[in-house]
Amino acid sequence: MRRLLPVIVFLLLHFFIRSHHILSLEAYLDEGFHISRGAFIWDFSVNPGRISEGKLLLYYWLGLFEAPSTQALAPTRLSMALFSLFTGSVIFLLGRWLVNYRTGLVALGFYAIFPFAYFLERMAMSDPFAATVATLVVWRGLVFAKHPTWKQAVIVGILMAAVTMAKLTMGLVPGMPIAASLLYWQWGKGNFFRQCIAWLKAYTLPLALAVGIALALWSPILIPAYLHRDDDPPFQIVDTHNVKTTNADEHSISEYFWAVLPIVSEFVTRELMLIGLLAAGYWLGVGRGNAQQMRHGLYLIGWLLAMSLPTLHAATIITSRYFMPLSAPFVLIVAHMLVGLWDSRVLTPITRTVVAGLSLFWIASFAYPFARDTTNDPLALPLTKTSWIEYLSGYISADNAIHQAGTALDELSPKPERIYVSWSLCPMLYLYTHQELTCLDRNLIMSDLTKHLNAEMPDCGDALFAYSGYPDSVLNIYGVQWEFITSYQRERVDRPVKIYRGTWQNKCESQ
Repeated sequence: MRRLLPVIVFLLLHFFIRSHHILSLEAYLDEGFHISRGAFIWDFSVNPGRISEGKLLLYYWLGLFEAPSTQALAPTRLSMALFSLFTGSVIFLLGRWLVNYRTGLVALGFYAIFPFAYFLERMAMSDPFAATVATLVVWRGLVFAKHPTWKQAVIVGILMAAVTMAKLTMGLVPGMPIAASLLYWQWGKGNFFRQCIAWLKAYTLPLALAVGIALALWSPILIPAYLHRDDDPPFQIVDTHNVKTTNADEHSISEYFWAVLPIVSEFVTRELMLIGLLAAGYWLGVGRGNAQQMRHGLYLIGWLLAMSLPTLHAATIITSRYFMPLSAPFVLIVAHMLVGLWDSRVLTPITRTVVAGLSLFWIASFAYPFARDTTNDPLALPLTKTSWIEYLSGYISADNAIHQAGTALDELSPKPERIYVSWSLCPMLYLYTHQELTCLDRNLIMSDLTKHLNAEMPDCGDALFAYSGYPDSVLNIYGVQWEFITSYQRERVDRPVKIYRGTWQNKCESQ
């Protein structure tokens, strides 16, 4: 019980930081998309692959916490904070298993206060959800490598499918159990050829079962996607806006890495990132005299690479949130070095003073202020440029203007029958109005609005159109007369939210 109590305390701290004042940060664009899809995903009215955008499992989780749209943000965010407890628990288990109890405890405590993790685990986003499933794959991969039984193969197969359904950029993570089986096999004992035969006997059939289960779970998505690949619109399981699809999107891994590094550092600090690099070298250095520790270090570094390389190669949007899943292996690697230096028999008083001093300084100067501002005053966070635009500016996040627009739609009398909303405004406005909204196409707003009006608005009917971020020329639709209803100025960006009522100019008068 004495060893369990600190774990419980750190998990409570972990959850408190991720749940306290859960609505302090305004709704983010992707949260609206995820929550709105979760609201109907359990109806099984549409193949989830058509709306997945590479992260369909998240919608099923959020759908368990379904609420009216105007009340949905808090429970879905809290559901992510709750789900992240699995990440913290598995981090502790991995630290204890790979090194010792204290390493697991330090890693858990570090993760609890790690800004890069908790900032996104307070939001209904796919990245922290995928991070949790990835930690489960890594943990069970180690179990499978040690006990390649049919039972463990089934567990691993389910998790292989789950992690890729959580986010397709986790596509290399299913290889972690295979990597573990190769890495932890005792290759030095006996003839290499005989060892290869022995490995194949031990792992081939269990791995085949695991892969077969993963493919079977994906088949309801992959088969329809193949059969309907030429439909209009096509059956797509990848968000083509965020993934390279043309030569114009080409960039090298190094170019993306150096572009995203300073953005990530705002949630970590450059100094801690350097310490993380040194910690990886420390683990491998210590492993030179300990083959088992070398395997552990390589396994964790492989975990980092498996989660980062697909994004570095394929992503077109440069954003820090894609790399949030790296937080788990990062804290484990750093925790190992901190505990190792603390236990060092060489210059112990000096190393302990340095370790304690640097840790306390980082907590006092960065981790605590970041947590305080995240939960109480997000606008005070030290975020600039890309991260400020994403989470604080209002470009793709909500503010009072969107709240007011949602209220205005609810208070209109008579209630509008048709409300069309521009792509970037729609998922956020969804969270602040009870009205049913139709989200317009991201790139073809005028043609999409024209198509909807022609198909859905009666000759003597009307429709509302709400938009933000577009010039008023978007209203130049042939045959439609627009009446200005209201406008709300955004707080930190010059993108007012405007609402117009549209009617046909001539169709009704002739009746």
